[in-house]
Amino acid sequence: MMNRCLQSRLVSVIEDCPAVALLERDVPQLGPRIPAETLRRFRVMLAHTQGGLLNAASLARGLDVDGKTIARYLDLMVDLLLVRRLTLWHRNIG
Repeated sequence: MMNRCLQSRLVSVIEDCPAVALLERDVPQLGPRIPAETLRRFRVMLAHTQGGLLNAASLARGLDVDGKTIARYLDLMVDLLLVRRLTLWHRNIG
């Protein structure tokens, strides 16, 4: 679990990123109508899960949206080259 100081620094780094301007300014021009606050919350929640497995269901619960909506938001971030989706190295057979 992250301490509050580290969390606040992470959020401030995320807010100062040039990608934020891209998301807030350019995404509405590309077509998808995503409320700015929802997009900001998704971006912060996604940043907090970096380096681990993505649980789309918990993100969906946190944003009060459907799991398919999270998949669309994530696809948008991948298409804008803001997020990289990594494939599994091998299957978990056990």
